[in-house]
Amino acid sequence: SPEYFIGLKKFLIDQGFGQSVIVFIDDKQKNLEGAGKANVGIEGIHFLNPAQLNELLIKKEILA
Repeated sequence: SPEYFIGLKKFLIDQGFGQSVIVFIDDKQKNLEGAGKANVGIEGIHFLNPAQLNELLIKKEILA
């Protein structure tokens, strides 16, 4: 739910992560929708397989 992601973002900021990029990875599209609806800057990535995830994280410059 969006409330979960709003709380998660607040918790991470309170823990000193500031406005870092936060990526939520899940294999269920339904779970990713809450991140988008919360509109707090948490990006959702739909996990399909390890190769796909690795490629996306490299494109987003999260992995080198």
